[in-house]
Amino acid sequence: MIWFFKYDPQTFELLPGAIYAEEQPSNSTTVDPAGTPFPVFNVTKQAWESDPVKLAELEERQKKQPQVQDVQKQIADLYARVLNQELKGM
Repeated sequence: MIWFFKYDPQTFELLPGAIYAEEQPSNSTTVDPAGTPFPVFNVTKQAWESDPVKLAELEERQKKQPQVQDVQKQIADLYARVLNQELKGM
């Protein structure tokens, strides 16, 4: 028995769930897609590759998200504000 990873025959995208079987089902591979974001199976190379369109969409969404300041910078800013308030109160 061996694990098989199925993919859609039209889009070659990974289908959810692996199959543990003795015989290989159609449109499947023994190559594990783990670690591949948005996996698409390349039959010629017998390898999983990331879907470039979905990767580009993800990168675009990430660029649009507000960037969170580094925690240490936030702490330093808060500390400076507290000190500034204390100095004003003197």
